[in-house]
Amino acid sequence: MATPTADAEHDFDELLHRHLTHGPRTDGHPHPIGRELARRLIDRDGDPTAMMGTFAAGADIATGRVAVISDVHANLPALDATLDAIDATGITRIWCLGDTLGYGAWPVECLRLVRERCELVLAGNHDLAVTGDEPIDMFGHHARPAIARARRELDAAPEFRAANTGSETRLEGRRETMSIKSSDTILKTLDSIHRGDYVLPSIQREFVWGTDQIVSLFDSLMRDYPIGTFLFWRIEPERSSDYSYYGFLKDYHERTASHCPTLDPQHDRAMVAILDGQQRLTSLNIGLSGSYASKLPNKRRDKALSYPAKRLYLDVLYEATDEDNFEYRFEFLTDERAADNNDKGGHWFLVPQILDPAWRGTDANADEQVDNYLDQFPGWTGQQVRLARRRIMKLWRIVHSVETISYFEEANQDLDRVLDIFIRVNSGGTTLSKSDLLMSIATAQWSGERDARTVIYTLVDDLNDTHHGFNFNKDWVLKTGLVATDVADVGFKVQNFTSDNMTRLEQKWDGIARAMRLAVDLAATFGFNSRTLSATSALIPVADYLHMRSAPDDYVTAAAYRSDRDAIRDWLTRSLLKHGVWGSGLDSTLRDIRGAIRSDGHDGFPVQAIEAAMRRRGKILTFDAEELDDLLDTKYGTPRAFMLLALLYPGIDVRDPFHMDHLFPQAWFTRKRLRHAGVADHDLDAYADARDRLGNLQLIRGIDNTRKRDMAPHDWFAAEYPDAAARREVLAANFIDELPADFSGFLDFYAARRARMRERLHTLLRVKEPVATSA
Repeated sequence: MATPTADAEHDFDELLHRHLTHGPRTDGHPHPIGRELARRLIDRDGDPTAMMGTFAAGADIATGRVAVISDVHANLPALDATLDAIDATGITRIWCLGDTLGYGAWPVECLRLVRERCELVLAGNHDLAVTGDEPIDMFGHHARPAIARARRELDAAPEFRAANTGSETRLEGRRETMSIKSSDTILKTLDSIHRGDYVLPSIQREFVWGTDQIVSLFDSLMRDYPIGTFLFWRIEPERSSDYSYYGFLKDYHERTASHCPTLDPQHDRAMVAILDGQQRLTSLNIGLSGSYASKLPNKRRDKALSYPAKRLYLDVLYEATDEDNFEYRFEFLTDERAADNNDKGGHWFLVPQILDPAWRGTDANADEQVDNYLDQFPGWTGQQVRLARRRIMKLWRIVHSVETISYFEEANQDLDRVLDIFIRVNSGGTTLSKSDLLMSIATAQWSGERDARTVIYTLVDDLNDTHHGFNFNKDWVLKTGLVATDVADVGFKVQNFTSDNMTRLEQKWDGIARAMRLAVDLAATFGFNSRTLSATSALIPVADYLHMRSAPDDYVTAAAYRSDRDAIRDWLTRSLLKHGVWGSGLDSTLRDIRGAIRSDGHDGFPVQAIEAAMRRRGKILTFDAEELDDLLDTKYGTPRAFMLLALLYPGIDVRDPFHMDHLFPQAWFTRKRLRHAGVADHDLDAYADARDRLGNLQLIRGIDNTRKRDMAPHDWFAAEYPDAAARREVLAANFIDELPADFSGFLDFYAARRARMRERLHTLLRVKEPVATSA
């Protein structure tokens, strides 16, 4: 039998540690680490001597001195047969890597047998669902009844619940330091948050859940579904001052209070930092103690009235139907709307009332408060009163008396270990991006003179508030930081966020942040904003160039830099118009552009060197005739349409409110109006097709567009420019030779204007083919 190498032993131990610390998957499928662990067990012992049978839900095999099984799923006949096959090989050591329970009809028998025969038993996601440590609602409709049945049967033999997911896991002398506890109510947990005993470490991300997810959480609680385990980190008093902490959001406001508040330095005080469960705990805090204010649709971002504060309410008389996704109706409402609704016969109960001092105490005390509440509705029937009472008392018990919060607690004080645990437990989440994890690393590795998360999120907010607003995020900031600090590989990889690289980023932060602000301000002068900047990555080389050049504060406006700005605008616009430039291969493209800037960008923006570097990556910024015609067919409202019009109208100050406008109004193009204007039926489709394309679009000041409305272009230009010579000059600048007096001449007008635009774009975009004279 082959002898494993030291490296192989180390790899195996690392893999086992990953399985023990990572925990089960939350999507209902076996975890790949478990599968790989089984494969390594075979490889570890060299040539196989035997092979065990398989279960219906999995095919783990083992040979040599350790047999590995998993996915038993309460299937006693299959388990008996497999153990017999293992016994026939002479193997005496057996490991079970999870999911002893679920699906089958023998949960108690299988758990007893696995416990007797296996020296190591790990919990799978089905096992944890049975013990209440994973939410049951993530499982399919076939699995849920089996989980519920297993719970009932195991309740008669409670020792098995502890046996399968015991507080300690032993293996060859190793002991995991994490323990599982299940002793806190939501009330006690929120009290700990409000006292400041529970905090968020600086490695945590921001709150990202929306109201739909908060409502779903409360519905799960009311339906007695487990809401998953939490992971806490107990920080001893002597280490509490080593780290930075944040508080929990209570009154979320999309514009003014979307970031977790920074806490004052903590000294000689034991802390509990939340490593996993921030979104759920914050949601409980907002729903039971606070409010949620998000921008109303079609309202201005800078107006306070656009963000009404809403609190969580429960419709105490709502009865779900089979088509509903929720059994209980929770909703975030303004207090005014809830009161108005109740005055009109509604039945909304304010959820945060549950935490009022008058509601604390015994069930009897809560009953009295419910009576006081129900007295407000004398017209309700007896059945309605009973239903409302059940709903409110159920909510009260879930918060005050049911021990809902189950958690693991990590006591190790080593930050590297805690960071590793944090990454492992969070990397399986759906809302946590890779950059969230890397942001955690950056935050943990900055010196402490300033908080990485605070300065990065502050910068993101500042960038997005520039002029008419943008949609940058921390990913863009981190990526720009990697490029500007000359990190060799600018990909979002853990190895690129080393201590040395993060120290370099911290040391250069002021200059890099200043360059980012300049780049975004410059883009705004080109007319870009959140709606028209189709790829924020295109601005990374601009920020890198401005940082390398140490561009002054007046770079955006000074006449001395006009030609440099024009070169950036030309390159930026063409790169955004060209399909596929800022998609695949982004990191390699950014790295090569950075090389061109370093070698050729000391005297000006090196367009030729940059395009040569991009060309080597297959990112070619030249356009052919077919692409040019495709651009001319761009439709109203798209970022490409704005960019093309901005190219064609270089003299306007696009920082002012400019509208993309139809020369011939959209409202004219209904079939009824077209026929009324005398348009032949065979031309109707041609009119409709041309309506929203570039040949019928212009950029116009918002105030002028308000006056123009649905006026005919002939009448509009005559009214605005009564002098014939001035009008001809303006029309020429708008690529118009002659305006038809009525709608019947639209197609000829459109073709002529499209041809003139084509000639101009042919020059601006450096199309190499001969200019086409036809439309």
